[in-house]
Amino acid sequence: MAVIIKALARGQLAVTTAVDAYTPSVLGRAAIVKSIRLVNTSASPVTVNAWLKRAVTSQTTTTTRILPKDIVLAPGQMLVDESEVTLEYSLVGTVTTQDFITLQSTAANVLDYVLSGVERDQS
Repeated sequence: MAVIIKALARGQLAVTTAVDAYTPSVLGRAAIVKSIRLVNTSASPVTVNAWLKRAVTSQTTTTTRILPKDIVLAPGQMLVDESEVTLEYSLVGTVTTQDFITLQSTAANVLDYVLSGVERDQS
């Protein structure tokens, strides 16, 4: 079982709706997000939100906040959250469980993000 230390996801939110920024890369893999880094690259404040979303076959998708609601980042401000979040992408029988880190910003093309951590095969 290899442990892979890596930048799990990085990019810039291109829309103002919630975006699934990361999920474990392969079925049968789990991940620990060790840090979430968000940077406001604009000249105006932006409000950001982050959730852990869980999708399970034939069940309602659930979301749980992983940052306080409506964090306002000033122009050029960076937020670093180093609280660990564990995700899975698994298949047990016919039931698939897939977790996502979901991000949202009130302005498009101004919120840069980097999610760092580890991935590991579950078996």
